Amino acid sequence: MTGISTAIRPLLLLTFLVLAACATPAKNFAAAPDLEQAVRADTPPFDGKARVLFLAGEVSAFGFEYDMKNAANFLVNSQSVGGINKGEMLVVELAPGSYDFGWDVSMSGDSGVKVIPLHKELKAGEILYLGGKYDTRYGGAFGIVGVLVDPPRAELVVCEGDCRARSQTLKVVVAQK
Repeated sequence: MTGISTAIRPLLLLTFLVLAACATPAKNFAAAPDLEQAVRADTPPFDGKARVLFLAGEVSAFGFEYDMKNAANFLVNSQSVGGINKGEMLVVELAPGSYDFGWDVSMSGDSGVKVIPLHKELKAGEILYLGGKYDTRYGGAFGIVGVLVDPPRAELVVCEGDCRARSQTLKVVVAQK
């Protein structure tokens, strides 16, 4: 009996650490009032840059869709540029050019989720709304076997109308980095 409880202890510790890593909130700053006002009014940046607005989006599992409630990590060219928590929208201003955007459902960046990049060419003054979509794929229905066959995926979609409407109620934040 003692051998079983001793063997379970490392497993319980590992489970606790994994859950703690998943719950790590994103660290960011509230946007300056003038930037928040520009975002809400859909005013393009004046400095020749493009503005990208990132919303967490939705989770698709077992045929149902619901709003993402965990912190999400936003990636530009495979590099983290910041994250958001529930009820937030991240604003990033970038020089015109070619970018690959992505997101991960873990702030630590080691969630095991397959990140599907979205390639976009940004122009000066452009405003781009991106919403995350997380699909559990077969893992949602078949557990660990399903995850091994077809891992969960995190991708971004351009979501002009829906995201623009939702963004009016979200807190506007900028990356801490």
